[in-house]
Amino acid sequence: MKELDLTYSSFSSFSSDASACVPAQISPLIFQLRMLEVLDLKANQLSSLPDEIALLTRLKRLVLDFNPLASLPDTIGTLEKLEYLSINVRGELQIPDSFSALKNLKNLSLGGIETLPIGVRSMRKIEHLHCFSTLKELPEWILELRFLRSLDLYKIPAKDPCSVLEKMQSVQYLRLPIGKKHEWGWLAQKLPQCKILFFL
Repeated sequence: MKELDLTYSSFSSFSSDASACVPAQISPLIFQLRMLEVLDLKANQLSSLPDEIALLTRLKRLVLDFNPLASLPDTIGTLEKLEYLSINVRGELQIPDSFSALKNLKNLSLGGIETLPIGVRSMRKIEHLHCFSTLKELPEWILELRFLRSLDLYKIPAKDPCSVLEKMQSVQYLRLPIGKKHEWGWLAQKLPQCKILFFL
């Protein structure tokens, strides 16, 4: 098996006290699927990702959206073949230092962060970056990601990102909140190669 979609699979269960929900856990059997390349665990009430995720060494696509994750395990960095990672969570998400080892990542979606993880700076193959939460700022080092082709900012960073955005000559698609649409006319002149789109 190479692909496994467990979206809305409800791993959580109830104890003898009907009102007490046991924290959701991934079945250990999943980590025996060593040929797995695609794993979708979207919306399963997972509060943690087991260290055993490292056993899925062939994984190329991992989706963890809409789970109450507070952190990622250090072993996430061993998934060297990973090309697509999506973690859109509402709470605060802690990113381990090992995140920087995901050097083959091409598509990254993150929520629950205030600061873009410094580990992203090492991901030189990144082509698509999606930020679902409000960043404190858009770091200057993002300009080092020469293969970045699309950047989605669902919310404008607290610190004015204009000085960085206007230098993003490699970006072909830039998506921004429509609420600020009237303020971005000048950016189209600075980035003639870029198509600027807006979120509703």
